[in-house]
Amino acid sequence: MTFGIRTFSAYLKDADGFLEQAPPLAALDHCVDRLAQVLGFDSAWYGFMSWGPRGGGAGTGLSGPGVVVHGTATLNLPGDYFQAWQAMRHDDLLLDQISRAPGQVATWRRGQSRETDGLVAMADRYDLGAVASATQIRPDVQGALFLACYRRGGARLRNWHADEQDFIYAAVEVL
Repeated sequence: MTFGIRTFSAYLKDADGFLEQAPPLAALDHCVDRLAQVLGFDSAWYGFMSWGPRGGGAGTGLSGPGVVVHGTATLNLPGDYFQAWQAMRHDDLLLDQISRAPGQVATWRRGQSRETDGLVAMADRYDLGAVASATQIRPDVQGALFLACYRRGGARLRNWHADEQDFIYAAVEVL
């Protein structure tokens, strides 16, 4: 599966229309919903975040507050998702990937060799089989948009193709 410039251009045209017609947060909701339709993911968690003074994700050995979440929204996830994530944030391997390589999409799949108890519990609780997460961290901006896209578990679960990861990263950059 590949997503070329035409697919991304059509997505941007839709996003531009949402941004013109709706308030910013409602437009963001529409953009994420449209992205789910284009890329075929089941649910998403998104919002604005920044790194705390000694930020880092799971396994970095860094103490302190880590990531600071300024506000979130979800697509097809229950209302308690953010609270559940807060309880397991120290086990979030995606944060670890993003802290080490902020310009790349972090991915994780249930059942892969590197897992943490907290991440496995979240995946099982919300049926999250494969995750692709991106953020655009800039030193001159207090909060950065983050987007975590989820595909449901199961034997037929489709991995995140490189083109899909590029599409997610580009969408976060643009939004």
